[in-house]
Amino acid sequence: LRGDDAGWLVVDSKPHHVAAQGVAAAAAAYRGQVEAYRQALAAIAGIEAEAVLFFLAPGVAVTVGG
Repeated sequence: LRGDDAGWLVVDSKPHHVAAQGVAAAAAAYRGQVEAYRQALAAIAGIEAEAVLFFLAPGVAVTVGG
């Protein structure tokens, strides 16, 4: 979780290897999880945030909400 003048960002890193061609499918599989983080942050702290999944291998970030 990071906040600055540009807004808030929830980053969920995934350490397991995902092939580059499988990133979209993997992001779709985790979309509900990271969306739950965004909703909890909004409900508890009143903070609206963007959300990103970061797949360490292959080093790809995917915006999934916000």
